[in-house]
Amino acid sequence: MPANVSMSQAHADAASASSRLSASYGPTCSTPSDRFTTLPDEETLATTVVALEEHGFSVEVADDLDAARDAVLARIPEGSSVMTNTSVTLDETGIAKAINMRAAQTGLPRHRG
Repeated sequence: MPANVSMSQAHADAASASSRLSASYGPTCSTPSDRFTTLPDEETLATTVVALEEHGFSVEVADDLDAARDAVLARIPEGSSVMTNTSVTLDETGIAKAINMRAAQTGLPRHRG
Protein backbone atom coordinates (compact mmCIF):
# COMPACT_ATOMS: atom_id res chain seq x y z
CA MET A 1 0.00 0.00 0.00
CA PRO A 2 1.43 3.44 -0.89
CA ALA A 3 2.67 5.39 2.13
CA ASN A 4 0.26 8.25 1.46
CA VAL A 5 -2.87 6.05 1.66
CA SER A 6 -4.38 5.56 5.09
CA MET A 7 -5.67 2.18 6.18
CA SER A 8 -9.23 3.53 6.38
CA GLN A 9 -8.93 4.87 2.83
CA ALA A 10 -7.66 1.48 1.68
CA HIS A 11 -10.66 -0.19 3.35
CA ALA A 12 -13.02 2.32 1.75
CA ASP A 13 -11.43 1.69 -1.66
CA ALA A 14 -11.71 -2.07 -1.19
CA ALA A 15 -15.36 -1.76 -0.11
CA SER A 16 -16.08 0.39 -3.16
CA ALA A 17 -14.41 -2.16 -5.45
CA SER A 18 -16.33 -4.95 -3.74
CA SER A 19 -19.60 -3.08 -4.28
CA ARG A 20 -18.82 -2.60 -7.95
CA LEU A 21 -17.99 -6.29 -8.31
CA SER A 22 -21.00 -7.61 -6.42
CA ALA A 23 -23.27 -5.37 -8.48
CA SER A 24 -21.91 -6.97 -11.63
CA TYR A 25 -22.87 -10.56 -10.84
CA GLY A 26 -26.04 -10.16 -12.87
CA PRO A 27 -28.80 -12.70 -13.47
CA THR A 28 -26.50 -15.74 -13.72
CA CYS A 29 -25.63 -15.41 -10.02
CA SER A 30 -28.97 -14.87 -8.34
CA THR A 31 -28.29 -16.39 -4.93
CA PRO A 32 -25.36 -15.84 -2.56
CA SER A 33 -24.20 -19.45 -2.99
CA ASP A 34 -24.12 -18.98 -6.78
CA ARG A 35 -21.39 -16.37 -6.27
CA PHE A 36 -19.05 -19.15 -5.19
CA THR A 37 -20.07 -21.89 -7.61
CA THR A 38 -20.60 -20.01 -10.88
CA LEU A 39 -17.67 -18.90 -12.99
CA PRO A 40 -17.67 -15.17 -13.73
CA ASP A 41 -18.27 -13.85 -17.23
CA GLU A 42 -15.42 -12.12 -19.06
CA GLU A 43 -16.62 -8.63 -18.09
CA THR A 44 -16.73 -9.48 -14.38
CA LEU A 45 -13.33 -11.13 -14.59
CA ALA A 46 -11.84 -8.07 -16.32
CA THR A 47 -13.41 -5.73 -13.73
CA THR A 48 -11.99 -7.84 -10.91
CA VAL A 49 -8.51 -7.81 -12.44
CA VAL A 50 -8.57 -4.03 -12.82
CA ALA A 51 -9.84 -3.50 -9.25
CA LEU A 52 -7.11 -5.72 -7.81
CA GLU A 53 -4.36 -4.12 -9.90
CA GLU A 54 -5.56 -0.65 -8.91
CA HIS A 55 -4.97 -1.71 -5.30
CA GLY A 56 -1.43 -2.92 -5.90
CA PHE A 57 -2.05 -6.62 -6.51
CA SER A 58 -0.29 -8.55 -9.25
CA VAL A 59 -2.89 -10.60 -11.11
CA GLU A 60 -2.57 -13.63 -13.36
CA VAL A 61 -5.70 -15.28 -14.74
CA ALA A 62 -5.26 -19.00 -15.32
CA ASP A 63 -7.25 -21.09 -17.78
CA ASP A 64 -7.66 -24.08 -15.48
CA LEU A 65 -6.77 -25.54 -12.09
CA ASP A 66 -3.48 -27.06 -13.24
CA ALA A 67 -2.32 -23.73 -14.69
CA ALA A 68 -3.37 -21.90 -11.51
CA ARG A 69 -1.51 -24.37 -9.29
CA ASP A 70 1.60 -24.09 -11.49
CA ALA A 71 1.42 -20.28 -11.33
CA VAL A 72 1.23 -20.32 -7.53
CA LEU A 73 4.08 -22.80 -7.16
CA ALA A 74 6.24 -20.81 -9.61
CA ARG A 75 6.04 -17.81 -7.26
CA ILE A 76 7.50 -19.70 -4.30
CA PRO A 77 11.29 -19.38 -4.33
CA GLU A 78 13.19 -22.67 -4.14
CA GLY A 79 14.16 -23.46 -0.56
CA SER A 80 11.44 -21.30 0.97
CA SER A 81 9.58 -22.37 4.08
CA VAL A 82 5.85 -22.02 3.47
CA MET A 83 3.01 -22.17 6.00
CA THR A 84 -0.08 -23.67 4.40
CA ASN A 85 -2.17 -23.48 7.56
CA THR A 86 -5.52 -25.27 7.25
CA SER A 87 -6.70 -23.77 3.99
CA VAL A 88 -9.54 -25.52 2.21
CA THR A 89 -8.56 -23.71 -0.99
CA LEU A 90 -4.95 -24.88 -0.80
CA ASP A 91 -6.08 -28.42 0.03
CA GLU A 92 -8.75 -28.70 -2.69
CA THR A 93 -6.49 -27.26 -5.40
CA GLY A 94 -3.62 -29.57 -4.52
CA ILE A 95 -1.35 -26.62 -3.75
CA ALA A 96 -0.81 -27.65 -0.11
CA LYS A 97 0.08 -31.18 -1.19
CA ALA A 98 2.55 -29.87 -3.80
CA ILE A 99 4.15 -27.53 -1.25
CA ASN A 100 4.44 -30.34 1.31
CA MET A 101 5.88 -32.73 -1.29
CA ARG A 102 8.45 -30.09 -2.27
CA ALA A 103 9.34 -29.62 1.41
CA ALA A 104 9.75 -33.36 1.89
CA GLN A 105 12.03 -33.60 -1.16
CA THR A 106 14.25 -30.76 0.03
CA GLY A 107 14.22 -31.66 3.70
CA LEU A 108 12.61 -28.36 4.72
CA PRO A 109 10.21 -28.32 7.64
CA ARG A 110 6.51 -28.29 6.79
CA HIS A 111 4.34 -25.75 8.59
CA ARG A 112 0.66 -26.46 9.08
CA GLY A 113 -1.43 -24.20 11.28
